[in-house]
Amino acid sequence: MTDRSHQRGARPVGFSASTFAASHEYVETFRALSDPTRLEMIRMAARTDEVACTTFLERFGVSKSTISYHVKVLRAAGLIKVRKEGQFYRYRLHRRGDPLMAVLLPMLTETTDDRQPDIDVAPTHRGGVQAS
Repeated sequence: MTDRSHQRGARPVGFSASTFAASHEYVETFRALSDPTRLEMIRMAARTDEVACTTFLERFGVSKSTISYHVKVLRAAGLIKVRKEGQFYRYRLHRRGDPLMAVLLPMLTETTDDRQPDIDVAPTHRGGVQAS
């Protein structure tokens, strides 16, 4: 018997099939959210009912094919849903009921003004910052 745990997609020893499936889903979610553009797309979709493709184009200043690629990754991860209206596409957040999104969504959608620093930051003598 050969050990296939090193192969992509192979279930590691000790993982049940359901645990492995959930882990794989989480990996896809984090991979999709690891790109700053896709992360911002999720934030935009979370703040409104739907986002038009043209809104993404204006916001990011990239080509339609680049937006299409990012949408494909987000959709494959189950993070957004796509609706076609005539020749236009509209995107909305897929509010999954899983525990991961219940934790992540509030963190992803908060503004920088909402965040409280975990440490006090004081200027250093060189103009940088240091934790106090």
